[in-house]
Amino acid sequence: MSNHDIKAIRESRKSQRSVAEYFIRFGVGESVHAGLTKDFSSTGIFIKSGIFFPVGTKIDIELSLSDDYKASIDGVVVWIKVTPSGENDRLTAQGMGVRILYASREYQLFIETHAIEGCAIKV
Repeated sequence: MSNHDIKAIRESRKSQRSVAEYFIRFGVGESVHAGLTKDFSSTGIFIKSGIFFPVGTKIDIELSLSDDYKASIDGVVVWIKVTPSGENDRLTAQGMGVRILYASREYQLFIETHAIEGCAIKV
């Protein structure tokens, strides 16, 4: 994915994104992987990980907000970003963009809290 493609995606977003890292588990069926959030909103989430699913794949996501507070999300992969070998540094996140199809009430409350606290920004 080129920088131009990423810029077009960012400009087409309809909701503000919050930028923060939270532990996340994601997968399809019994296949579960770990990653981190990079940014998120009520409509989408970027999962920072070296594991990718093809565009169009429906995935299950569990976002750990604290030890006892988790949020469930169902989504579909809409794009992936693979960093070429040798260019993978801490400033360039590889992973996948996921459109949220369903989010638990816990996730909705989490997003509302971020918006109220002024954590949402345009990225």
